[in-house]
Amino acid sequence: LGPAGMLVFIVFGGYYVNADNVPRVLKVLPKTSLIKQAFEALVVNEFRGTTFEPDAEGKGMTDGQQVLSWLSFGDTSIRTKLSSQARILAFFYVTTFAILSANKPKFQPLNPPKDPEVEVVEEDSKPRAA
Repeated sequence: LGPAGMLVFIVFGGYYVNADNVPRVLKVLPKTSLIKQAFEALVVNEFRGTTFEPDAEGKGMTDGQQVLSWLSFGDTSIRTKLSSQARILAFFYVTTFAILSANKPKFQPLNPPKDPEVEVVEEDSKPRAA
């Protein structure tokens, strides 16, 4: 189940599918993906404030903001992506704890053994059955 979930998060993580092109039913997947949040923070860190030289024909992107807009990351900050990652991790940790607590193994309680009454005689300190 884990690898299948990771595969879904990788596909919708921003590498292969733009968040604006995701069907409405699946819009929650990029928002809950740690891979997407990390990728978006790294892209914003790399491209915000940079400039590029256009190609020989004068075409192409000339600054990092155009790249961010093309990837649908234009209005993102690193701080918001880090807080999103923290919320996702907190949710996963709390959910994991709740599931493990609910499914912890249950054992039969131990009761002291029922021994026949044992009488100790002080003379020889050997137990005798009554």
